[in-house]
Amino acid sequence: MNNVLNAKKIYPANMFMMPKSMMNEYCQWLFAILDKAESNIDISRYKLYQARVFGFLAERLFNVWIDYAKPKILRLSVYSLNDIPLLVLFKKLIRKIEQYTHKVIRKLKYKLNLYR
Repeated sequence: MNNVLNAKKIYPANMFMMPKSMMNEYCQWLFAILDKAESNIDISRYKLYQARVFGFLAERLFNVWIDYAKPKILRLSVYSLNDIPLLVLFKKLIRKIEQYTHKVIRKLKYKLNLYR
């Protein structure tokens, strides 16, 4: 536990891939804790963001489980729509769709004899 508290890295966002057997082990451990927490935490007066307390707790607990299970880890980058590489990709994709749509419309107009 001290390793987690003093760590300089975390694994946020509850995003991971693992073998099914490991996932089952992790989920059994995690949900036993979350069930106990849920029976002791009343979120009825929480605002929407604070009501995500169990998700936040699961994010922190994942780091505890990682320290315990010591699985092999491959870290991958996560991109959002605000990140340049992904935004550039979407812009290119939109341009391609526009070009394709324009070609289809021209072909339809030609076939319907709308060009005179």
